[in-house]
Amino acid sequence: MESTKGVACNSYSDCIENIDQLLESGIHRSTLLKSPFGTLFVVSSEGRDKGVFVSAISEPFKDHLNEIYVETETVENDGIELSGVFISTPSDNAATAGILGQMACDFIKQVDENEGRIDSESWFNGWRIAVGNRNTVKRVYDVVGELVALLYLQKGGYGPVWKGPDAGRHDISCVNFDFEVKSTVSNRIIPEVTISSGRQLDPTPGKELYLILCMFEESPSGIYSIDCLVKSLICNGYPSDMLERSLEKLDVNSTLSRNTRFDLLTKVRRYPVDSTFPRITAESFSGGHYPDHVVGLTYTLDLRDVFYDELDIDL
Repeated sequence: MESTKGVACNSYSDCIENIDQLLESGIHRSTLLKSPFGTLFVVSSEGRDKGVFVSAISEPFKDHLNEIYVETETVENDGIELSGVFISTPSDNAATAGILGQMACDFIKQVDENEGRIDSESWFNGWRIAVGNRNTVKRVYDVVGELVALLYLQKGGYGPVWKGPDAGRHDISCVNFDFEVKSTVSNRIIPEVTISSGRQLDPTPGKELYLILCMFEESPSGIYSIDCLVKSLICNGYPSDMLERSLEKLDVNSTLSRNTRFDLLTKVRRYPVDSTFPRITAESFSGGHYPDHVVGLTYTLDLRDVFYDELDIDL
């Protein structure tokens, strides 16, 4: 839609500068802005409405990249109704906002170059490759393992909340307990797990922490799959909308992913993460803190001689 309203940007450098400044400003919605070739866009930095709406002609589209969401929609600004694409994030992370700004500016440039039209899906897939989506490495059996643990806790009346898809400190949170879930697929029954964060096995103050280990093998006749576990969870009272939102965040909503079947090689193991549990924490280092310049910590644990109890999981 053509409009005489709007603050003009003389270059794409102006566009990204305006976007970055407005994303930091705390405003609800800015006035209309114009790209060098007249594409209208609006910036918002308030709450879950943080993002950039770009006026464009696009087929219906909805997807996300880590914490950045892209969706076609219609908005009204300054009395003008605009159809286009909203690139947004609920995150307050500055790095995420920086990537969002770059994506939005690139989107605007592509719309300019294609006379107001854009193939949102092709554009988005290009950014997915360029930026990388941390959720795409979430393997199906990892998700099945977290759902197995969630089902056990739901049926046990613990009131669990699945935090893994939201990058929570631990995968599952209950009132008095937290659970970190690890899954493996192997023909050997060796309980080894990889710890990918220095804080992954740090208990939340005031809560007990447990590590749950599921050892799977993929099998066409297996009884554990995402869909089977989702059905059991819903039957046992876990909110279906929360489950589906979480699965969408993990990008495991394809028919293949949801129906891939697994069997457990052994019963599910539960390890109390206490003073006897082998782990690396800040206290493991001189002075009680991680060495200077250490920004990541990944290590593998062999749990063969570590105390555990077994859980019976029934669908």
